[in-house]
Amino acid sequence: MDGLMVNTEPIQSKGFELLLREYGKKPIYNTNGLVHSVGKTGNCAELKVQYQIEEELNILKQKRQQYYQKLLKLEVVKPMAGLGKLLKLLKQNNFKIAVGTVSLLEDINVIFPKLKILSYFDVFVTSEDVVNGKPAPDVYLKVAERLSLKPTECLVLEDSESGVSAGKSAGMKVIAVPNKFTKHHNFSKADLIVKSLKSVDLSIINMLK
Repeated sequence: MDGLMVNTEPIQSKGFELLLREYGKKPIYNTNGLVHSVGKTGNCAELKVQYQIEEELNILKQKRQQYYQKLLKLEVVKPMAGLGKLLKLLKQNNFKIAVGTVSLLEDINVIFPKLKILSYFDVFVTSEDVVNGKPAPDVYLKVAERLSLKPTECLVLEDSESGVSAGKSAGMKVIAVPNKFTKHHNFSKADLIVKSLKSVDLSIINMLK
């Protein structure tokens, strides 16, 4: 979801920044301009260690989520180029469509109605549904299970290295769609790399079957 379908990574980063400032810590930005690592779980745990924050991890997670939710409701959330057209194409051709994300269901429930895309999806699997987040394959294996499909019948679209690893570890074909925050990730495990969602069409999907 984040960084692939919607441009929420800057908003995610703001949420982490607000959390750090609450504890009197000055945010340190990565080379991509973000405070957090893209596409994987465990950011609060990483920041807790990095910034030496003396607080329970669960409380940090709760506070950060509260900040992020407030920001999501206030900020303009923009779809990534080609999203609407691709969703329509997939729906018209009777594909089952799912979201497998390290974010939470309440984030989906704010973002997707804003973009009017909630009805396109058959299944949502979030970090709340699995024990291990990306790059573990759990999220995508749960997606396949809920769609009543074999992993080999699934195609994953991902914008991060850890997400690509998760999809491949699940035994699925993976298309990498790097964004400006992940363009330096290692996408060598992907079956195909495209510049944007606008490049994904039926010919590409059929080629990867």
